[in-house]
Amino acid sequence: MIRVLVLLILISVIFCEEQIVSLVGIEDGYEANHFAFTVIPENDAILPLVQPLIDQGVFRMLFSGEDSLFVSDDGEIIDEIQRAQFFRAYTMVVNDNVVWTITGDTFTGSGSIDLTYGLFEFGYSYYGPISPEEIFHSVYTENALQIVEDAYGHFFIPDMNVDTIVCLVPGQVYQMFILDDVEFYFSFAPCDSCYLDMYGGDANYDYIVDVLDIVFVVSGILDEIDFPYFVECIVDLNSDDEIDIFDVLAMVEIIMGY
Repeated sequence: MIRVLVLLILISVIFCEEQIVSLVGIEDGYEANHFAFTVIPENDAILPLVQPLIDQGVFRMLFSGEDSLFVSDDGEIIDEIQRAQFFRAYTMVVNDNVVWTITGDTFTGSGSIDLTYGLFEFGYSYYGPISPEEIFHSVYTENALQIVEDAYGHFFIPDMNVDTIVCLVPGQVYQMFILDDVEFYFSFAPCDSCYLDMYGGDANYDYIVDVLDIVFVVSGILDEIDFPYFVECIVDLNSDDEIDIFDVLAMVEIIMGY
């Protein structure tokens, strides 16, 4: 049985950003969209966050552990979740494809969760990628972590030195199998090299550097937007603290295989 987050101690440094969640829906079926919040508004009540989806008529239900939020047949809203939390796994069910945009504060501090034997769903909430070795270090060094798996069948098995996850991706959910009671400590250092070394230039974090990344970066340069700090780490390929045409040219060289 997957358990809910037991204890979470947070010391945070926050920045206002935007999270875009692409939800897949089936009109008469069930498509589970697993996600974690990477931004949460100052008002962390869960109902105002999903209200736009309810108003659009696409929302069916939201789960987190044993708690849920849904609209009954007579239109009553049943809300057992109450508030949005970082590092918690959520499952959303909608009846049509929809893009859900959330604006709020990011979390860049440290935290801890008390884990017990069995399966646990960990929602990765940091606003930048990190290696499994770093984020799960406090658990596997206590010989309490058997395996971590993502939604795409990638694994991190510390005892066998197997890591096909490479980097945890913001907003994704990871299943951990815990072998013993342990306190899971975690923190985040911006610009962790795990993703930069392998996927420098991948501005949209889809594990490949291609023309879509160039379009994203060029649009941002032309619109003079302030890129999130983790995007700056990935895209500032010449390390001059600027995102400019020289970084775009470096991305072209990566794509061309130079």
